[in-house]
Amino acid sequence: MFQKSWLSVLALSAFACAETLPAPPATDRDDATETPSATQPPADCDDLEPSGVEATVEAQLAALTTGGATSVQLVCEAMRVLDARPELNAVPVVWAAESLEAARQADAARAAGETTPLLGVPVVVKDNIDVAGTPTTGGTPGLADNIAPADAPVVRALREAGAVVMGKANLHELASGATGLDSAFGPTLHPANPELFPGGSSSGSAVAVASGAFGMSLGSDTAGSIRIPAALTGVVGFRPSLGRYATDGVIPLASSRDTVGPLAHTVRDVAIVDAVLTGDDVPPPTVDLREVRIGLPGPVFYAGLHGEVDRGVQRALDALAEAGAQLVVADVPEMVSDLDEAVFFGMALYEGQQELAAYLEQRPSAPSLPGLVEQIQSPGTRGFFELMLSPAAGDEASYAAASGARVALQDLLDGYFAVNELDAMLYPTTPLPARRVADASPPEGMLGTPIELDGEVVTDFLYVRNASVASSADLPAITLPAGLTADGLPFGIEIAGPAGADRELLGIAEAIEAVLAVE
Repeated sequence: MFQKSWLSVLALSAFACAETLPAPPATDRDDATETPSATQPPADCDDLEPSGVEATVEAQLAALTTGGATSVQLVCEAMRVLDARPELNAVPVVWAAESLEAARQADAARAAGETTPLLGVPVVVKDNIDVAGTPTTGGTPGLADNIAPADAPVVRALREAGAVVMGKANLHELASGATGLDSAFGPTLHPANPELFPGGSSSGSAVAVASGAFGMSLGSDTAGSIRIPAALTGVVGFRPSLGRYATDGVIPLASSRDTVGPLAHTVRDVAIVDAVLTGDDVPPPTVDLREVRIGLPGPVFYAGLHGEVDRGVQRALDALAEAGAQLVVADVPEMVSDLDEAVFFGMALYEGQQELAAYLEQRPSAPSLPGLVEQIQSPGTRGFFELMLSPAAGDEASYAAASGARVALQDLLDGYFAVNELDAMLYPTTPLPARRVADASPPEGMLGTPIELDGEVVTDFLYVRNASVASSADLPAITLPAGLTADGLPFGIEIAGPAGADRELLGIAEAIEAVLAVE
């Protein structure tokens, strides 16, 4: 098995994002990927009145169905919101003319009697997901000319459902960071306060929704990349079980952990998108919380919390208990953390070396893996990918040990659900809320990004700590907004279900969401 000390160094140097000060937006940088289009609405939008429709998928669909709004209006409104908040840099690539044309076609189709699940709804996808004929950059300079030969299956499913795919959301470089500050397009910033980072790596996907520009977006999640920014910006983020959504046409990191997933304002919106991406249009079950047993897994997930997150999560638990939910205090063994750590790095390095190299070989304009790594701009991200190039990363025995750790973790958590007769377990998505961009600058020679937490300096790997376990064990997991700090910063609770129980988890999450919304 891997030596824990070596894994700890990796944790600090790689996914903990050993960043320099974030660069300014791409338009101010010589080495940034050129932004192909602006977010400024075209003249076609000038004479359109605001629709007044709430930016949720459910509300947009209702308005489109009843004639309360047109797709052209919704597309124009998305561009207006983006244009009003350029400093957020959430969606640096917008196809304005193409989006308006697609919206006109959607409106015409609806007028002709067509009905598809997302007809006319504007969406964006993370820029590690292929959209035909456009660059899939992964937020890194080496992939600036990586033109997608076809839509990824998840994008094709959105289009077939009638969605208007408007652009590419920003991301932490190569989907390998917890802050969202490092990208060839420049940093993504927090909609509640641009002095804060929004979390990563699906930073733009989260901010596109949280800012009110879109009802939903697609992100990707390897160790929490959907759930971390969703929690920090106050939206819903869903990591499905592996294989529930196709990952073809997505820049790979580790196939044993990689998945695409939706970010949205509500669980109902997530369920709508889930039905589109799976072809399963049976609604999630209606859940009575009085019949649900929810495990509280103890110190592995609850230790070392920011004070306001700790108190806020306790208020959420009190509200759930008052609503009749059966909260079962049942600690998971500390071994969970050790197994997660072994799986996280042992499998990511090996699979990344094999799978990313194969992906690049299939792309005519992409560099080799060493060439890609050489051009990575974030020091912390580059450090991790340099380790990926080492002979040790391809060691079969180490990979077998990490795979064994994964099976042990899955068996342990399967037993945890079964022995305690649990329908789900619940814990803080991240141990702390968003922090200032200015805090994310390590002293020279320090590994990781220092974050001050209750007077102690820690690294931002702490953001990944809780979310990573579901990734390592392949459990479906969803984060819900759980409240605000005194400074108005969102924090989230994550609910994870037993292996394969995705639709059941969505039903439980919707019931919990209803309680927290009242609270």
